[in-house]
Amino acid sequence: MLSETKVNEYVPFYFGVRTPMLYKIKTGHGVQQLQQSDIIYLCCKFNELTEGNLQWCYTNGNAAASITDFYTDSDDYVQLDWKSIHAVDWSDNNEDGDHDRMRKKHSEFLVKGHVPVNYIRAIMVLTDERKQFVEDKVRYHGLKIDVYIDKEYKFYFR
Repeated sequence: MLSETKVNEYVPFYFGVRTPMLYKIKTGHGVQQLQQSDIIYLCCKFNELTEGNLQWCYTNGNAAASITDFYTDSDDYVQLDWKSIHAVDWSDNNEDGDHDRMRKKHSEFLVKGHVPVNYIRAIMVLTDERKQFVEDKVRYHGLKIDVYIDKEYKFYFR
């Protein structure tokens, strides 16, 4: 298992949307509060990351939790709790009695050091303005990465 110091050496990707970390960023709970429209999502393909020459692993929950398992075999993705990863209500007080949902919602794919830009397949944003801004940056750097607006990535309050 990776220690917390070692986890900080990895670039984290979440498997799902509307994550607990995005909630913290939106509310300013324990981190600097930011508008969701300022956040961009870098989208990569699991199979490309695992088949490349990158050092990687993934977890079945929050990497800092002692009960979380780490995987280095791409076939172990079946060990992930996809219901929790895709859950909209990820509180531990949910109606189906899963008191470990928030930890499992934090399942992440970790890449050591950095992710080369050629692995980025798309960038998701929330507004037309952010899309234009990101497309300008992508073009300026001579990259060919599609930028999409997708409201599914926004955290909604009920």
